[in-house]
Amino acid sequence: DLTGIAVRPPVARLMAAMTIIGFFLFLLFMVALMPGGILLSAFLEPYRAEIEGAANDPIATRAIVERLFTENPTPGFLIAGLYFLIWYAVTSRLYLVAPGTVAEGRTRTFETWPWTKCAMLRIAFSRLLLLAPVSIVLWLVQAAFLQWAASGAGAATPGIAQIFLVIFVFATLIVLALEAG
Repeated sequence: DLTGIAVRPPVARLMAAMTIIGFFLFLLFMVALMPGGILLSAFLEPYRAEIEGAANDPIATRAIVERLFTENPTPGFLIAGLYFLIWYAVTSRLYLVAPGTVAEGRTRTFETWPWTKCAMLRIAFSRLLLLAPVSIVLWLVQAAFLQWAASGAGAATPGIAQIFLVIFVFATLIVLALEAG
């Protein structure tokens, strides 16, 4: 009997709404990469000769990029911060897609945009208040684990990559559960 495996209509509607929003966010991200790439290429211009010279050596290229971001991190942080703010604002405006789909009993996507018209900043701030402390703690735990793994004690331990993967998946599940709540 396979009837228990069938996706129920509310779940299917929710999956459809999330797929539509996910595709929209993917398109938005792809389009937004263009001006970011132009800004980043202007930032990388003084290092172009070095990067072209190391084009076939990924280790040398990584060393150049690391040096670039340590010598002048401000443009990279500004670009990343701008993208984060745009992404966070758009996802906060679309935050009621899932609850709207469940409550209305039909697929709701961009119809929820006006629902958050005057509440986007409150939604964004609430998300930040909830997720920032947890994300910082999880990031610190992961950073400490990576530091330990890079040291002599961690390097000798077999299966260190699998342990880190489990920690990363667990941390991601915690953050996603809090976000969904």
